[in-house]
Amino acid sequence: MFTEGEKINLMVKNLSRFKDLDHTLELFLNNLDKFEGVDYNDVAMKLINAGIGDVVAKYLEKFDSLNHKDIALKLIASGKGGDVAEYLEKFKGVDNEVARKLIVAGHGWPIAKSLEKFEGLDHKKVAMMLIEYGPGWSVAKYLEKFEGLDSNDIAMKLFDAGKGSSVATYLEKFKGLDSNIALYLIDIGSGKTVLKNLDKFEGLNNEVAQKFLLLWKAEDRTTDDN
Repeated sequence: MFTEGEKINLMVKNLSRFKDLDHTLELFLNNLDKFEGVDYNDVAMKLINAGIGDVVAKYLEKFDSLNHKDIALKLIASGKGGDVAEYLEKFKGVDNEVARKLIVAGHGWPIAKSLEKFEGLDHKKVAMMLIEYGPGWSVAKYLEKFEGLDSNDIAMKLFDAGKGSSVATYLEKFKGLDSNIALYLIDIGSGKTVLKNLDKFEGLNNEVAQKFLLLWKAEDRTTDDN
């Protein structure tokens, strides 16, 4: 006679033998609370080690008393970081380490939007990592969520990383930008965006004005040629 724990162990070990694996897993995980003496951490680890850790992230709320940070790190290490990112709202108690590992693994897209989920987060370091590893646009889009950042410095870093278009796309999020940023934006074809958002700039110099004049002259020549 098997104990409840032994039954669960057998089921997890033999999940790959079920013809309708997705449906079987769904039924099993949705009824975890029906089993007595379940070691939720053990079940989660067996699923992760079996290569189907994505279901742990998807049904995380069904696992009682799990250390979410540990599970997140194990999922990322097993190649399931995308599932941590997709179901990030279910994870609690995640921190700077989880954020950094997600970014390096190429799954940093939800971090800027959900900065408040991560405990002890160094906003500047995270912003720099997102710009380096991607997606840099998320820093621009959610710039107001980052604390202690210099808008002009972030804009310059985005341009240096070849992601200046995100500055143009989310220009309304920035403030205190200087003439260099204005010139960069004009050079990538976003001169009109600059003119529509002049309140985001400070101390625009004569070089910027001359650049606009050259731009207008070029447009006039194009019109005349047509």
